[in-house]
Amino acid sequence: MKYLITGACGFIGSYLYRRLSSEGEVLGICRRKCETCQRELLLGRDPLEEVLDFKPDVVFHLAGQSHVGASWEKLEETYSNNTLATLYLLEGFASAKQKPVFLLASSAAVYGAVPKKRQPIRESQPPSPLSHYGVSKLNAEEVLRFYRRVYGIKGIAVRLFNQIGPGQRPSFAASSFAKAIAEAEKGKRKPVVEVGNLEAKRDFTDVRDGVEALFILSQRGKPGEVYNLGSGKVYSIGEILEILLSFSEVEFRVEVKRARLRKADISMLWANIGKLNRVTGWTPSIPIEKTLLDILNWWRGEIE
Repeated sequence: MKYLITGACGFIGSYLYRRLSSEGEVLGICRRKCETCQRELLLGRDPLEEVLDFKPDVVFHLAGQSHVGASWEKLEETYSNNTLATLYLLEGFASAKQKPVFLLASSAAVYGAVPKKRQPIRESQPPSPLSHYGVSKLNAEEVLRFYRRVYGIKGIAVRLFNQIGPGQRPSFAASSFAKAIAEAEKGKRKPVVEVGNLEAKRDFTDVRDGVEALFILSQRGKPGEVYNLGSGKVYSIGEILEILLSFSEVEFRVEVKRARLRKADISMLWANIGKLNRVTGWTPSIPIEKTLLDILNWWRGEIE
């Protein structure tokens, strides 16, 4: 089997690359060279000859602008990287008459604010995004459906809920909290952590569990379908912070900063993963406490 990963240098992409390396031939592409990326390629601007010559059996399209908050300031980048890049890649395969299994990394952000009584969220929930990030991902799903209908590309949309783990950028909450703790333990900063909305509840999955689910979906998922990928459990941001602080070697003070509050925050995103489980047999195996401790220990190793 031949596997193509776009965004292979990214957080999920780098884990997936390592997971697939024992399964077949893997081509990783990204904007910059790294240990999991053989080709520097900007989708939509650079030619796709090398990708098309590779003739992948399975494509994991992970590349994109992945931060909800940043999408408000980076409008062009968000739509270009999330919607147009998907279009260019699919058009390349269609023009070459290639029909790979194509897994699109979409997002739970497409759902928007779902009432508590309809949580955990099923795939049948009508999308109603509340951020440019969510809109850009929903647009990418529609592009994928088009190329499935018209060209027969075996498109599968995977709506990822929050994926976390060691090595994630500190622009994401759990990694940001862990970095602050590690820096305070080394005396690099005061033991104060600045936060936004601690009441927001999210479904967190360890990325190591998540890439296993992606791999199994590439084998057993049904083209044309949408699947939620989450843990099936929900935690508030405050609970995540509380668990991390329980591992800290110093006492912390928590300060809420208005600048960290989002324009349109969603109170809860909780995945119903019944469909994924029925199709793949996959269930998450790594407890949230282990995930968070691993994130903190990773930062402890990074901070000198």
